[in-house]
Amino acid sequence: MLARHIGSIREKSALATGNECISEARSALASTLILYNVELLGAEGAKWRMHLKGARVINQWLEQSFSQVASIGEIDKFLLYEHYYSSVFADLTTFDTTNEPPKDSLQSMGDVAVFGDFVRVIQLVTKLERSKYDQNIAISHCQFQDILQAVEMAKDSMISFGQQFYFWSDRAQQDFQHLVFVFYYAIQVYTYRAISDDLLADRHIQVSRDSILVHLDHLSDKRNFAHDLVWPLFILGTESRGDERIQNVVSMEMDAVMKISGALDRKKVLSFLQHYWSADLASGVTWIQFMRDFIPENSMLIL
Repeated sequence: MLARHIGSIREKSALATGNECISEARSALASTLILYNVELLGAEGAKWRMHLKGARVINQWLEQSFSQVASIGEIDKFLLYEHYYSSVFADLTTFDTTNEPPKDSLQSMGDVAVFGDFVRVIQLVTKLERSKYDQNIAISHCQFQDILQAVEMAKDSMISFGQQFYFWSDRAQQDFQHLVFVFYYAIQVYTYRAISDDLLADRHIQVSRDSILVHLDHLSDKRNFAHDLVWPLFILGTESRGDERIQNVVSMEMDAVMKISGALDRKKVLSFLQHYWSADLASGVTWIQFMRDFIPENSMLIL
């Protein structure tokens, strides 16, 4: 059915008006994203990845159609961001050199893209790590500093958003601020671990790792933001080899997330961490190296 829908868009796109193209593409994108989410409930990674790649093709048609209209509706913004967000996190565990990263269209998404600035940095760091490994492209000091500056700006933007947004309670607003810092420090860890050659990188990583724990502990009610904690918990877990205390925290918090907002691919995420913790590895082998070299077939979505 999805294949027929895509075929229909191909046939009609040359003749249809802008609104007709958008309607067709919107329906196909929504259907594909629904299938992708359903597959996450129990199918193999290849299936949800297939639907996510299908959504990428439809997403391109949808964006082309937007060039013919004056503004983008809120539903379309939501669909575009849902696809972009999912694709960025799917690419974290994709090491295929033919993989095409999703297009950054965050400027057109407005307030729908709440964590958009953070996600953009994650995508950039992933892209640079792949280029560094696959093509031996060095990352300059200026590039690295620009990324750190982008992380700072994203954090400031999110704090400002949290101060202006109407939360249901003062405590919820405070929790959101702590969540912003959890993400902020997780991105610091990921950036240093993935692309930094700084001799002091491990020191920066340890400080950020400990800061994640502090802000995580200050979240008064994790139920409100459980689905946002998977990636930061994963990053925290990747820096806890040999530290049973932090491993227990990550395992407990990940189990709590799954009880609150479902298992999705999170059992596989926790299983990978447990495998990484117990593996007999040489000193300094990162989780990225471990996944790429030792278990490249491990396809999971860290969301």
